[in-house]
Amino acid sequence: MSEYITNKKIAKNVGLSLAAQIISLLVGFVLYMIVPRFVSEINYSRWQVFVLYIGYVGILHFGILDGLMLRYSKYDYDEIDKAKVRSQLLSVLVITSIIGIGGIITSFFIGDTVTKYIIILVSIAVLTKNLFSFVSYSFQITNRINKYAIIVISQRVVYGLIVVILLVFKIDNFVYLCIAEIAGDVFAFLISIAFNKELYFGKIISIKETWVELKANVACGIILMLTNWTSSFITGGSKIIIQQTFDEIIFGQVSLAFSATSLFLTFITAISVVLFPSLNRMEEDKLPSFYKKTRRYSSGILVACLVFYYPGILILKLWLPQYEESLVYLIYIMPLIIFSSKSGLLLCNYLKLFRKEKEMLVIAIISIIVSAGLTVIFAVVVKDVSLALLSILLGVVVNSTLLEISVNKCLKSKNYLLMISEIVISAVFIVLFKYLNGLLAFGILSGIVLIYLVFIFYDKLIRRKTA
Repeated sequence: MSEYITNKKIAKNVGLSLAAQIISLLVGFVLYMIVPRFVSEINYSRWQVFVLYIGYVGILHFGILDGLMLRYSKYDYDEIDKAKVRSQLLSVLVITSIIGIGGIITSFFIGDTVTKYIIILVSIAVLTKNLFSFVSYSFQITNRINKYAIIVISQRVVYGLIVVILLVFKIDNFVYLCIAEIAGDVFAFLISIAFNKELYFGKIISIKETWVELKANVACGIILMLTNWTSSFITGGSKIIIQQTFDEIIFGQVSLAFSATSLFLTFITAISVVLFPSLNRMEEDKLPSFYKKTRRYSSGILVACLVFYYPGILILKLWLPQYEESLVYLIYIMPLIIFSSKSGLLLCNYLKLFRKEKEMLVIAIISIIVSAGLTVIFAVVVKDVSLALLSILLGVVVNSTLLEISVNKCLKSKNYLLMISEIVISAVFIVLFKYLNGLLAFGILSGIVLIYLVFIFYDKLIRRKTA
């Protein structure tokens, strides 16, 4: 069994993951900020439809990989049962290949050329995305974060370079943008062979044993998988409703607004991917104090991010004037940073540690019903994009709030002050920028955030002053 992980090791792993995500951030900047300027709105919108749907092909391993994460994250690479892991990789390959081939065959019966291309590309991505997910999980499970960083960097660099080449040659076609992402996944998988050879090649267990292992992984992994995707289901499900209800241009504008916040969420992913294996190896008596400290610091950082809305909007209006109308939507999307980040970074990881997958699933279902139900009303019936986006935010807030209540119960804590403060500040943020002059709203919000930071770090400031 692997040794307990120290705070120093956690910091090192987070640093390595952050290094990889800095590369991802640079590539994300090209994808989200440069591409919209040089690609037509219609092709950008079609590309975003592809991006939306491939965001969900990761559920098509049906929890196998999440089961591996839960059952094997306490083992190092040398200790893990490689024959069993190889059998699960083969299972994922077979399942996703069948689904992908089925999707391609289905596309032959589609008359609309654009839809046909999107279905074919998404079908191919069913295989490539799940292969890349297996690679990522295998490094996270065995705590080889340095290898994980290399794989992430290779995937993003190849993806980004192909996109840059397309822009240089002024190729304005969404199909090639989609192929670029698929190529990045394939390249990363090929690179991973050098580090994961024993997990890919060699004898596998018998078919009977493979089936037993498969059932065990799916049984404990599918609930966790669904809960891990909660925030994505809330936002993505509502985006699908918007995509099906409004025209392509409006969907492209909404997607751009979400893309602006996803640049920040890249950093949260960097920390989150190393946190669960690290928590799983941490001494149990250290978990409450680690949560309390991390929760306070994360709240301060996330709330402070709201201040960057106004200067960010000014820059985006100059850079992407054709999307100026869509930037208004950011008012409802910016607070997602707070609630999606703390859920993905801390709350879900702690509940996984306490094996509360079923409770997480119930919370997920409630949140999705709230978000999707309100989005249907406001998008389909009322035909108001802003209210539809507010529905997404409400769903994410409900999800985050219920998760935090559950974590506090596990830790026997009754401190909800940070949670309530975040909800109030987010509501104030929306009201300020919706009804007041931008500069005035920025000034008031900055003052509120400063007061909040002083409040939550007051004891630290006093201690430093008296030291």
